[in-house]
Amino acid sequence: MSYEMQYRELVQDVIDFGQPRVCRNGETRALFGQSIEICELREKTFPVLTQRQIFYKGVLGELAAFVRGATTVGEFKRWGCNYWDANAANWRPNAHVPVEDQEIGQVYGAQWINWEKGGFNQIRHVLKSLTEDPHGRRHVLTTYSPTALSCLPPCHLLTQFFVNKDKTLDCTVYMRSVDLIHGLPSDVVLYAALLIQVAGAVGCFPGRLIFFLGDAHVYENHVSTWKEQQLHNPIYGAPTYKAHRFDPLSFEPSDMYLINYKHAGPIKYDFNV
Repeated sequence: MSYEMQYRELVQDVIDFGQPRVCRNGETRALFGQSIEICELREKTFPVLTQRQIFYKGVLGELAAFVRGATTVGEFKRWGCNYWDANAANWRPNAHVPVEDQEIGQVYGAQWINWEKGGFNQIRHVLKSLTEDPHGRRHVLTTYSPTALSCLPPCHLLTQFFVNKDKTLDCTVYMRSVDLIHGLPSDVVLYAALLIQVAGAVGCFPGRLIFFLGDAHVYENHVSTWKEQQLHNPIYGAPTYKAHRFDPLSFEPSDMYLINYKHAGPIKYDFNV
């Protein structure tokens, strides 16, 4: 089953059968312990939603900031990513600090590139281990630290790579918390791009991308928009992609782009901070 068909079924299952929960930033419906197995990259196509437009360049910008260990809003904006403005402003509100200088803390890329501020670069280590010991079981990136300070504790916590005998590279991602409307579609794009980059850098081809989802939820204020504007839109074929170079440590959004990305147009969902 295609990624988008799995995604549509998962969202609808959560809406129909999810437990109602009151959380720090609103009411949700949630199911625990879900998964999605994405095979589009094995078929040389790219997993991105088509029932609504995903502005994927901003997600590629987020990845570019991550691989440089970004810790401030300005570092994300430099690469065309504006996703962190609201969370940063909500964390340590200070009208005297310019938006670009507001901090997001030690999350995601900061932990990948400079684990616990101790200088250990996890991405460089994984590239080395995949090259020198492809059958190893320690090709892992982690973002979660119980003591690290950040505007939002990381949602995608653990990433592991696996080299297959046909030289395809699989990737699993564990997420503790998954906003299915805003978060997961962007995270799929981000990790698909990361998998393409890592595979190319170590002489492999991108394979399966598998997400294990802890608390998979839909916010109540997204339900009506989903039902009225997205659910019944047509699903188009996945686009192909072109990557110019493979260097996960210096990735830029211009390094890759989608070809023939056909979609149903943008849909606006409220953002819950």
